[in-house]
Amino acid sequence: MNYKIEATNEQKQLTQELGLQIAKIRHDLGISRETLASKSKMHLQLIYDIESGRKNASIYMIARIARGLDLPLSDILKDIDLKTNWM
Repeated sequence: MNYKIEATNEQKQLTQELGLQIAKIRHDLGISRETLASKSKMHLQLIYDIESGRKNASIYMIARIARGLDLPLSDILKDIDLKTNWM
């Protein structure tokens, strides 16, 4: 059987917030998507999909992005609004 679980609105919101946070940090550091993809050892399309909220990134992917940005993982997650009702 092939089961497909649809993301809830709250999950989509969290995915979009994370993507926006990554894009903001990358932009603030003056790093292109191409450079981030190379430093993170990820495909450019995947970086684009994560930043645009189209792809739900695993913690492993987020850690690779943090490494590509030369930041601790906590810096990417610290400004995500956990007060929203996404759980």
